[in-house]
Amino acid sequence: MEELVQARLRLSEFAHDHPLPDLLQKTIDEAERLTGSAIGFLHFVEDDQETLSLQMWSSHTLRNMCTAEGAGRHYPVSQAGVWMDCLRERRPVIHNDYSALTHRKGTPPGHAPVVRELVVPIFQCGKAVAILGVGNKETDYVPADIDMVAELGSMAWDLVVRKEAEADLRKTREHYRLVADFTHDWEYWQDPEGKFIYASPSCERVSGYPPSHFMGNAGAILDITHPEDRPHLKSHFDQVAENRSGSCELEFRIIRKDGDVRWINHTCWAVYTDDHVYRGRRGSHRDITEQKQKEREILESEERSRRLIEASTDAILVRCGGILTYANPAALSLFGADSKRELIGRSYLDLVHPEDRAESSGRVKRSTEEGWVAPPREHRILTLRGQVVEVESTGVPVTYRGESQIFGIFRDISDRKKAAQDREKFELQLRQAQKMEAIGTLAGGIAHDFNNILSVIIGNCEMVTLKDEIPPTAYDNVAPILTAANRAKKLVSQILTFSRQGEQQKLLIALKPVIKETVEFLRSSLPATIQLKQYINPEAGAIQADPTQMQQILMNLCTNAAHAMEGSGGVLNIELDNASVTGTECQLGPGVEPGDYLKLTVSDTGHGMEAWVRERIFDPYFTTKGPGKGTGLGLAVVHGIVQSHGGTIKVYSEPGKGTIFHVYIPRADGVERAEATAVQFLPRGSERVLIVDDEPALADIAGRLLSFLGYSVESRTSSIEALELFRTHPERFDAVVTDMTMPQLTGLNLAREIMAIRPELPIILCTGFSEQAEEARAHAAGIRSFLFKPLVIAELANSLRSVLDETRPKCV
Repeated sequence: MEELVQARLRLSEFAHDHPLPDLLQKTIDEAERLTGSAIGFLHFVEDDQETLSLQMWSSHTLRNMCTAEGAGRHYPVSQAGVWMDCLRERRPVIHNDYSALTHRKGTPPGHAPVVRELVVPIFQCGKAVAILGVGNKETDYVPADIDMVAELGSMAWDLVVRKEAEADLRKTREHYRLVADFTHDWEYWQDPEGKFIYASPSCERVSGYPPSHFMGNAGAILDITHPEDRPHLKSHFDQVAENRSGSCELEFRIIRKDGDVRWINHTCWAVYTDDHVYRGRRGSHRDITEQKQKEREILESEERSRRLIEASTDAILVRCGGILTYANPAALSLFGADSKRELIGRSYLDLVHPEDRAESSGRVKRSTEEGWVAPPREHRILTLRGQVVEVESTGVPVTYRGESQIFGIFRDISDRKKAAQDREKFELQLRQAQKMEAIGTLAGGIAHDFNNILSVIIGNCEMVTLKDEIPPTAYDNVAPILTAANRAKKLVSQILTFSRQGEQQKLLIALKPVIKETVEFLRSSLPATIQLKQYINPEAGAIQADPTQMQQILMNLCTNAAHAMEGSGGVLNIELDNASVTGTECQLGPGVEPGDYLKLTVSDTGHGMEAWVRERIFDPYFTTKGPGKGTGLGLAVVHGIVQSHGGTIKVYSEPGKGTIFHVYIPRADGVERAEATAVQFLPRGSERVLIVDDEPALADIAGRLLSFLGYSVESRTSSIEALELFRTHPERFDAVVTDMTMPQLTGLNLAREIMAIRPELPIILCTGFSEQAEEARAHAAGIRSFLFKPLVIAELANSLRSVLDETRPKCV
């Protein structure tokens, strides 16, 4: 223990006048000597705890035993051998039989042979910071050796930390001295008598005199002060000395050595000891000559600005604390004042329209308290004569002559508002047109998927009806499915036509099926609190109308009725009956001729409508519903459809008594158009056909339909696979039937690739949604036939037979 104490004393004395590397090597030498070892080494551990650096050896090791390179290099812990067990296990380790260790990695060339070793980790704040090791003791290492090495290692690290702190302190002191010496301002210190004890080099830049001119001279600064400012500065110095005030600031002029007069911003602080003894002051002189020049320029600029404000065509008001302090001539004109006296002194908010004052007050408060620049805002003001004027105003907070004021600009926008309202109405119509265009695009995408579903339904139903052994009961069950699917096919076609704003095809129809389908849909979508009732006169006549638009009328009216009752529930009633209007009766409306009509009635027991609402319900974009409940177009569309069919619509409603809509459509003579019947004759064939569709169900049903007709069919659900099959066996097929929309390779591009191999091969292109430009491209590429989904077996069979017969060689 005595030897350890002596070693600690030697290291402590050594640390005073030796650099850090020598101190570390001295520590290793002491550890080596105290343990009787022949080898000593030290490594620093990086913050990542995974890297070693600053490899050092003892003097004896370097001199007599080790020539290995690598001192100071970074060394990963993961690559170290058994000597790194101390870090892995976070404790000192002893290896008294090094050669027997199975996980040793050997030593590099030039490294001293290792017989025994003791390695101790040094920790600080829970992290390993270094390792200190010794080796090749003639006898085994014992715990007492660990204590000595650990004690020396801990002391060495404390000395390292102290050395680094001393170095940092020296750097800090030097840094502050450099800052004072090289700062742009003239820094100085004065003792209690006012004598300069320090002046920074910048004093020569500011005054023209070197620092030596001021050192020890209490009156040097007064000597170069402008005579007009000297009494003021002397009084200031006396006050600091007598009253020992804290910090203070003033401006004065000096006369430089070259005779130039410069403005100085002077700041000084009284300096005290911890015992509150006055030790002088420190000060700073900053040349503000350019700043003073700018202030003069600002005053001149203010005069120019005043003239511009006076000439401005916009009304300009300056207010302080909410009271008007200035008004330019344009403001007098805007507010109807004959002189500035009529405005100055008034409260600004008194000139704002009562309904707009709350927002104006909030903006003024925020501008005053937060310095917020108010963005332009449209509102109303009141002239002194009580007239209401639409203006656009903005407010800018400014500090003028020490007071917070608001600089307000007002512009009369009465004419602009009217023009903006007209423009807004036009833009609203344009946006609606763009919305309808987008809906048309969406409808096309939906039609593709919906037609694929219908293709599977229609195809399988037709397969059932084509079989000879089908029981009559089965046919009775399939026939309504086929009828409904064909109606859905027509509905999709009509939706697409409507989305493109094309001509609607009016057919002779009965409204009973339309009402039936709509009621079925409504039953599943209406809340349980709404009861749905219907009455349809069995003798109700037919009308010449577009079925889709008739369903749209009914859906819109029922949706409005449901919204009127969604809060409290009620009864939604749908009625269909015949009606006759004679010339002697009250006319239904302008342009409505006497005659026979079909009357559709939709009524609800909801909250009803006031008179002013009833007058506007058919106006485009008018709605009383909340956001997300409607666009205000539903009843406008209903009104337009009814008028286009030569009918009219009447409304009866009162608050608390519900609403009734009567729709009158002229009746037409004849029998309504019947649904299509099953195909009686289908052309057959025996050719080989390749079917390509990315929907497996569609490819399967098309294959089964054509196989039923005698064709030899192969199907593929990948256009890429279909193309590879055709390239491998181009003579295998007599025709190709392909879908248009497929991933990776579209049907049109597939057709082009196939015709590049066999130009004469007939190809049929199928799609659920098409445009004229698309059809034109298909025909230009050599497509023989263009079919629309959902496919009907008769259309597919006739089209396939037609293109095959066209390509068949003619007999001469």
